[in-house]
Amino acid sequence: MKKITTQIVLLLAILFLAVIAVGIYRFNYTNQDIYVENKGGGEAKQINTYDSTYIVDGQQVTLVNSFSEIPAAPGSASQIRTAYFGNDLSADFDGDGTQDIAFLITQETGGTGVFYYAVMKLNKASGTVGTNAVLLGDRIAPQSINMSDGALVVHFADRKEGEDFSVSPSVGKSMYLKLNSEGLLVVVPQTRTAQPTYTKQAVTFTEKDAKAIALKSCIKAGDTLGTGSYNSNSKTWWFDAQLSTTKAGCNPACVVDSVKKTAEINWRCTGLIVPPVVACTMDAKQCPDGSYVGRSGPNCQFVCPQ
Repeated sequence: MKKITTQIVLLLAILFLAVIAVGIYRFNYTNQDIYVENKGGGEAKQINTYDSTYIVDGQQVTLVNSFSEIPAAPGSASQIRTAYFGNDLSADFDGDGTQDIAFLITQETGGTGVFYYAVMKLNKASGTVGTNAVLLGDRIAPQSINMSDGALVVHFADRKEGEDFSVSPSVGKSMYLKLNSEGLLVVVPQTRTAQPTYTKQAVTFTEKDAKAIALKSCIKAGDTLGTGSYNSNSKTWWFDAQLSTTKAGCNPACVVDSVKKTAEINWRCTGLIVPPVVACTMDAKQCPDGSYVGRSGPNCQFVCPQ
């Protein structure tokens, strides 16, 4: 009897170790948010899809696991936190035949502001390159990203001029961006000569009309909708939605297409759970350029200037 019990315990231990091994393999080799990059002359390392060095307000910011935390000033206790937000769009932005990615990031500098930026991560033969970040606004409500006539179009809601930040964004806006040799730049969209149309009667799709569709398509018992905001570029009405079904890190909205007269939930998820603040050791590392850097970020890594 004792021998049988020992064999059962041994079998359970082997099964437990096998489950752990499979889990480690799946995380390291099948996670789509991670890829392996080897720039030559060293061991390949795993990097999050959005990790690169970007220029935010003239300062280099390196995302590690989609997150960066650096002192606001030398010796300062205040931290500048930069994080991946979402709204991904993949395309060949630089025309080199490889797929790149555009997305939004946020930055908090220690005050009450949450500043939203658009960036691109370009995939080159020699590695990845992050662009400069283009400021969209403070505490805006991001909506969607699309391409139009070769430009990256970022749609979001903002406040009216002079409105307090306690007021929810309600004005639909769109920013057009293009990449050239100078970086990511804001451009003015080209206007087209409108062709005459002939209709028996002009029909205006009002907020009331949109809300009726939103209530029917997006809302269940116990759910509620907020005030709508219209984006004239995407021709959509956006209603903040308080839903009984929730997702961590998400701020859902019911989006009504004024052309198709359809509605769907846009979860507007951040895609990131900010890691807890980690106290790193005070040791330093000498970089190839001769400078010294300390440990930083959620994993207390040495990040040398690129």
